[in-house]
Amino acid sequence: MANARKEREIIIAEARLDAEKLTANAHEQVRKLAEDVAEMRRQRARVEAELSAILHSHLKMLDAVADDAKRHDADADKVAILGKK
Repeated sequence: MANARKEREIIIAEARLDAEKLTANAHEQVRKLAEDVAEMRRQRARVEAELSAILHSHLKMLDAVADDAKRHDADADKVAILGKK
């Protein structure tokens, strides 16, 4: 009877230890996942900022090309008027 009780206590203690290990592992996985999510959010913010800068730069280039085209058209109109005289 005493042996059965001791064996039962050992089994219970081992089960508790296993449960604590599983819980600790689960908490560690949650911590790692939270770090991964935070890193992905930082990466997303960086990519958004880089893309925004690229788009802004390209918009400036398009504006410059449009301005050049307007000047070219104005110069062409002047040449056409002079050619008619």
